[in-house]
Amino acid sequence: MGNSLMARALTVIALILAVERPLIAQRSPMASDSSPKAEVEQVMNPLLELTARLLEKHGEFYPVAGFLDANGRFELVATYDGNEHPAATQVLSDLRRVFQQSATPNGYRAIGLAYDVRVVPPGSTNKTDAVLVELEHHTGYRVNVHWPYTRGRSGPPTFGAPFAATGTLHCYDAAPPGGR
Repeated sequence: MGNSLMARALTVIALILAVERPLIAQRSPMASDSSPKAEVEQVMNPLLELTARLLEKHGEFYPVAGFLDANGRFELVATYDGNEHPAATQVLSDLRRVFQQSATPNGYRAIGLAYDVRVVPPGSTNKTDAVLVELEHHTGYRVNVHWPYTRGRSGPPTFGAPFAATGTLHCYDAAPPGGR
């Protein structure tokens, strides 16, 4: 990973950890026999919790990302390019690049990106806001999960029924952690 990209990532990680450390501290190491689906859910759940907190507090959020390390511990990932108000598309691109450069070499078991989208849920004809969580496991299991939500003037968002689609995140070279 480029030194400047890594430095920006570490700077923002420190900022997020200072605010959201209680969320991460709740996570415990996974069971060694967890399935790929169970492991990507261990990435999705804290990302969804974080986006709900950000939506409640700020009404919006930048893309967020996280991973399960080789020991099954969840960690957040972020980037920072010096711009206090970057375009969400740039943040998303930077996060993808971080995972493409680090997921396999660092032995991440599962990775995920969460960001705000507009989507037409199954059975509906109208677009709605949703948190899209793109997930990938080191074994090649990939899934995109959409979590439609509504927001009132205050309070947390109300999430509707999630729906899944074929995953689009491709950051691993298919070698399992420790098997390179």
